Amino acid sequence: MINLFTEKKVIIEKKPDNLIFEKRNIFITLDILSKLLRKIFYSKKITFRDFTTMHNKYADSIGLSKLERYSDRNNLLKGISNDTITFRLFRIVLERMGYLIVKLDIKLYNKNTSQIESFSVSVNEEKNKINENKKK
Repeated sequence: MINLFTEKKVIIEKKPDNLIFEKRNIFITLDILSKLLRKIFYSKKITFRDFTTMHNKYADSIGLSKLERYSDRNNLLKGISNDTITFRLFRIVLERMGYLIVKLDIKLYNKNTSQIESFSVSVNEEKNKINENKKK
């Protein structure tokens, strides 16, 4: 049984075919962003090799040296293994994997009114049109 209050960090084994996050890792954190990122990694079945390949593709595109790419990748893996992550780290990791956040929906529980409030934000319509034209 996993103790939610003592297991704060996931050990990411740097073996090529190991999943970075397993299903049980999703549930051991109470941090919503960490949980979401782990869910994405698990649903995409991202292994250490997959993440390294995606990260190298990104590193090549911006011209990182070998030392810079290993340092960046290892720092990201160290960051996402923690119980909590920042939105900045969340966005950077997704970017290294080739994703851009185009829309966010969030539901907040208001403790004062006991109501659930929804908020949404997306990139502007012109950016969406540019991406649609690139697909054609």
